[in-house]
Amino acid sequence: MRVAVIRHARTRWNDAKRLQGWVDTEPYPEALTSFWERTQDIPFGPDVVFSSDLKRARVSAQMFLQRYGDVPVIYDWRLRERHMGEWEGRYSQEIKEKHPEVLRVDFRIPGGESVLDVYERVSRFAGDMVWYSSKRGWTKVFIVSHQITMEVLRRVLLGIPVDQTVWENLRGSGDWFEVEVGNVPFTAQR
Repeated sequence: MRVAVIRHARTRWNDAKRLQGWVDTEPYPEALTSFWERTQDIPFGPDVVFSSDLKRARVSAQMFLQRYGDVPVIYDWRLRERHMGEWEGRYSQEIKEKHPEVLRVDFRIPGGESVLDVYERVSRFAGDMVWYSSKRGWTKVFIVSHQITMEVLRRVLLGIPVDQTVWENLRGSGDWFEVEVGNVPFTAQR
């Protein structure tokens, strides 16, 4: 199964470097144009699009219908960004300076999630996605998600442990990567 994992179009909060987490912001028109251009070189069209249920991902996922026609789009809350809890809306630089522990994968944000929490929900999604796609005969899959979530998903799909190096591979809006996933159950590693 060919899987392209794509980061949603930018929002004003992305531009301001505010922590969005589960806040339901939406992309602006210029960001959607950029997203359209940045995703044109994905070398295959999808049989299905899985997407986070947050507006910035939903709107981005819907754009693929313009390019590829009527393909199923399935929204799944497990593809959401890391829940930033009490820190949603705050500026990322401020949080990194005052709370450097936020960059530890085991640190749970007050009222939110740790990266390891994201790993748990993304692992369940990945198993369900592989099983359901295999059952439906979908061999080309697009997944529209968020910065931290998509890196955790990459590691789950490739069997790479989720550790402090997770911060080294974060991608920008409209960036994507492709992985080949077998149709047999896999074991994610932490």
